[in-house]
Formats: sequence, structure tokens, C-alpha cells
Amino acid sequence: MTKMFEEVYAPATEPVTIANNANQALRQNHREWREAFHAVKAQNKELRDEIKEFERENQRLVAENLSIKTLLEEDKKQSKVEHMDYCKPQALPVVPECVGKWIECVKGKSKNALALLDDEDMPDDVNEWLFFQRNDDNINLILRAWLYGYTVEKPKTPVSPCPVCGYKDVSSNFCSICGHKNEYVEDGE
Repeated sequence: MTKMFEEVYAPATEPVTIANNANQALRQNHREWREAFHAVKAQNKELRDEIKEFERENQRLVAENLSIKTLLEEDKKQSKVEHMDYCKPQALPVVPECVGKWIECVKGKSKNALALLDDEDMPDDVNEWLFFQRNDDNINLILRAWLYGYTVEKPKTPVSPCPVCGYKDVSSNFCSICGHKNEYVEDGE
């Protein structure tokens, strides 16, 4: 046979070369799968460690919850009388009539208790009642009135006529004629 004939009819690659190439490809594929397996295995171990840590934290929180629950139950037993005092219904706060009107006005506008204390439309008498004092008692009182309801205090008028000089048109705490400090009585008496 001539050389030319062998080139035409001879396979381009020999069967051994094809087998070697396939074998190398299988080894490369095996290597990649093994590396992926080890990466997943390492990730799995990390996840298991995290799960164990979460389980320990959960057990700690459950134990802490039980201890707090036990402390609360013991405290409840020890202070049962004090606890009952807190549960007694308390009297509704008593506020002046102008404050009662202000509470209803704010409730009509919005459901926000902050508007009770911070509103440009607040009447002067309510502003004076709330803020021109040495303590915050009236602020606490108006907030309690907002939350729980309130009772309007009965207006008081000075005794007229003045018991000292007999002046009949006494309209303030002091008689304008003799300077006597008048007593107040509730309206309707």
C-alpha cells in the first residue's frame, strides 16, 4: 500500500488515543464532582454546627423563660394583697369643665393623645391649667382622663352676699368692698 492510501483510510485518531482522551475526561469529571462533594460536605458540617448552636441557645432561653415564670409566680404569691390593690377600680379623674370640653374637642379631631398637650388651638385656660404649675400633676391627670374617662368638677361660686359687710354682688374670691376672703359653695346648693 502506498502512503497516500494509508492516510486516506487510516483513522484520524487511533482507538487508544480516543480511550485515553475519554479516560482523562472521566478523571477530570470525577475530580470536579469530588471537589463539589467536599465543598457541600463542609457546608453541611457548618450548618449542623449552627443548628447545634441554635438548639443550645433555644434551651438556654427556655430555661430562662421558666425561671422568669417561676419568679413571677412567686412574686404574685408574695404580693397578692398588693396586686389586688392595683386591680381595684379607681375613681375617674376630676377635671375642670374647660378641660373636659378640650378633651372632647381633641377626640373629635383625632385619636391622638399628643394633641391634648401640643395643639395651636388650645384655649388659654386649659394651657394655664396644664403648664403653669410647679409639677406635672395636671398633665398626668388629663392623660388619665383621655384614657379612662373623667368627671367634670362642679363649678364653685363665692358666697354672696359678703358675710362681713353684706355687699351683694360678690363675684370673686375676695369682697371688693371689705376685702373679706369669701368661701366657695358648689353650684346648685
